[in-house]
Amino acid sequence: NAWRVGQVILKGPDAANVDIGDFVIFPNDRGLTVKNLNVAGVGVVKSGSFLNEERLFGTCEPGETDEDSSSDS
Repeated sequence: NAWRVGQVILKGPDAANVDIGDFVIFPNDRGLTVKNLNVAGVGVVKSGSFLNEERLFGTCEPGETDEDSSSDS
């Protein structure tokens, strides 16, 4: 994929267009990767990325995946 979806768990004081809890879309090749980061109030983040807000494509709503849907025909 050329892009990824992530959930905002921290934001800096200059991030005006996102809020904690938002789901964001961003380029796959951008951001500083972090692993096993202990975030106060959240816990250990096993895998994540730090991004500048300018790198985001936008916000989105999570949808159903193939694993979430079932066909009871």
